[in-house]
Amino acid sequence: MGGAILMLLLDSVLYAVLAWYVEAVWPGQYGVPKPWYFFLTKSYWIGTTTGGLSWRWEQKIYHP
Repeated sequence: MGGAILMLLLDSVLYAVLAWYVEAVWPGQYGVPKPWYFFLTKSYWIGTTTGGLSWRWEQKIYHP
């Protein structure tokens, strides 16, 4: 019984990661697709910065 529950949990995690990846690479009609290797890039995990401030903060500061 415990093995079956463990397999269900493992399958749930596996399908969630697969859905996240497919949705990012093939986003549908209105999305912008990421390259297949997007999760290997530094900018995906850390983000991009310009001059120490994030792009969103600069937009709020300079263009209210």
